Amino acid sequence: MTNDTSWVDRTWRELQNAVNWANDTTIAGNDPTDPWNSQHFLDVGELTAAFAIAYDWLYDQWTSDQKTTIVSNIVDYGLQKGVTQYSTNAFWLTVNGNWNCGKLDPHIEFTSYLIVFSMQWWSHYGMPRNPR
Repeated sequence: MTNDTSWVDRTWRELQNAVNWANDTTIAGNDPTDPWNSQHFLDVGELTAAFAIAYDWLYDQWTSDQKTTIVSNIVDYGLQKGVTQYSTNAFWLTVNGNWNCGKLDPHIEFTSYLIVFSMQWWSHYGMPRNPR
């Protein structure tokens, strides 16, 4: 509409900050191999959703390299970490406490973030084909 890309540029910087902040290993607990802090899995879910929303809302503004980077971050730091958590029966899947607000299903929050990503992915690329 205005050709003002300052908001796109700022969003890109913030997305990069969310991936690169863990490179500062002088801060206790930072792990460059796990920038979305999968030990506190709520962080992974929230960042997966944030990246998916940014990808979708600014889709027409991103370069192809930026799109690839965003999707790679979602897959590497979000979806793959999620598969690991589900396949190893992570504690938050069954705990009855603040991870799942007591009586709510503990999968609700992270699963809803996966759905956000899946919906925006399909809206741009269509339903994935079954590889079998």
